[in-house]
Amino acid sequence: MSGRLAGKVAIVTGGGGGIGRATVERFAEEGATVVVADCDGDSGMESAAAAGAGAVFMPLDAGDEASWRELGNEVLARFGALDVLVNNAAFRIPLTLDETTVDLWQRNQRVTSEGVFLGMKMASGCMAARGAIVNVASLAAFVGLPESFPYSAAKGAVRAMSRSAALHFAADERRIRVNVVAPGSVLTDAAARQMERLGEREGTGADSVLARLTAAVPLKRMAEPREIANAIVFLASDEASFVTGAELLVDGGATAV
Repeated sequence: MSGRLAGKVAIVTGGGGGIGRATVERFAEEGATVVVADCDGDSGMESAAAAGAGAVFMPLDAGDEASWRELGNEVLARFGALDVLVNNAAFRIPLTLDETTVDLWQRNQRVTSEGVFLGMKMASGCMAARGAIVNVASLAAFVGLPESFPYSAAKGAVRAMSRSAALHFAADERRIRVNVVAPGSVLTDAAARQMERLGEREGTGADSVLARLTAAVPLKRMAEPREIANAIVFLASDEASFVTGAELLVDGGATAV
């Protein structure tokens, strides 16, 4: 099936790498005009260029309200509408409760949860009727991960905000849909860096962390970013026109154990 997002204008935050870049590519393949929103201009422009003529880069600091306002105004001025918002940007350092300082806690919340809040606020002001918001949560919001204390809290907030926003927009005449995609372990460059940090802290190495993560997944492998992007495409498309307030776990069965 192709053209599932034809004619739609979409923003993908954190679109410069990992799940974000895969989502940009899939949206472009499905006919959307895609705005790659990222704080890293180099990776954002690379992602837009790789996706083709249907993608453009626009800078975004996801934790800054003024940056969101500028992005929304630019998208409307350039394309005249916003149909889809994918809140994917996140900040993560492996930290336990004891290792989490107030500063590190706030840095996690600023991008990972406050960024989603600000994105939905922006969308509320400029999104077209029957638009779609897809918020990227995480397996960390569903199960206990001691080494991901502030990140788990931030992603838990994403789940709660998404349910509240879904009901809010359901009562609005525009009927904007809000859903969550929650990935499990995904093979991204960021994940590789996290595994290296964990391996150093544990004194075992990144390969040992990878083996442990893989063994914990019933399907016995980690996901490719494109597999998460495929789920995001579905929830953003009209195929999911009666889906709102839902959480789609793409975790290889990890939460079914």
